[in-house]
Amino acid sequence: MNHRTRGQNFALVIFGELGDSAKESLKSILSLNPLRVCVAGDTSGQKWIYELTPVSKKNCLCFHDLPSEALSSLELDNADKTSYYNFGHERFIKLTVFKWFLLHDALSKHPSQAQIIFSDLDVVWLHQPPLDIFAEERYVSCFAAIQDDTPTSQIYSHFCTGIMLWKNTLDSLQVLDILYQSQLKNLLSGNLIPDEPTFNRWYLSSSAQNQIKPLDPESYVIGHKFFHLLSSRGLKFSSVIAFHANYVIGEHAKFQRLRSVNMRQHRNWKWFVIFTYQLLIKLKSKIGLGL
Repeated sequence: MNHRTRGQNFALVIFGELGDSAKESLKSILSLNPLRVCVAGDTSGQKWIYELTPVSKKNCLCFHDLPSEALSSLELDNADKTSYYNFGHERFIKLTVFKWFLLHDALSKHPSQAQIIFSDLDVVWLHQPPLDIFAEERYVSCFAAIQDDTPTSQIYSHFCTGIMLWKNTLDSLQVLDILYQSQLKNLLSGNLIPDEPTFNRWYLSSSAQNQIKPLDPESYVIGHKFFHLLSSRGLKFSSVIAFHANYVIGEHAKFQRLRSVNMRQHRNWKWFVIFTYQLLIKLKSKIGLGL
């Protein structure tokens, strides 16, 4: 792996015909002009991304086959084409196991790429991430850098696996295989454990903790900081690389948040209308809960 190609490499897991929030996310990824976008999913998902990708960028798409035996065992091979599954839905949880498979497969099949970026499709990308984050001093001893979602009072890091950067090393391949096999085993035994707790449980028991570090939370913003992000001053907002619209349930709500962040990025004043509406919903919810 001495000869590295320059350019962003993304990995996306896509099942079914997704909605507006995923379209917004995909549009932001393609706007970065990635060298390669590795895709794994069902036929419907592959068709969805191919049709939405402009002709001038279709050559960046790289489709990876998922293991048919695992799909069949998880009863995902003959699934319907429902466009959106809420977080926590059984099917949603099962699909997340293929994050680990795709990352492993992409790194294995593209040895010239220095790193790969996994992105959930409720993430809007505003600026280019580093072409090789592992060349930076903070991450030079690491093989993975993952979105930070650590509660203030918690001692150990807690990671959100919606945004992950993995270095192309043997360590990465070994860990990704462990994560895939571990989550798949749980799913097949009836334990519906998603990708995020799978990773964090492994991390807490791992001897490789010093080789995995959180991404800068001011640059890769977690969903519960949505209101803080949009109300921040221009200089702080301009340093944001990506915003992840987790911590909100429902396709429309995700789309509204991604759209408003993207609007502010492009100096479209209508972001404030969406922001105000979302804030009113939050306040109404708190009042309803007696908070």
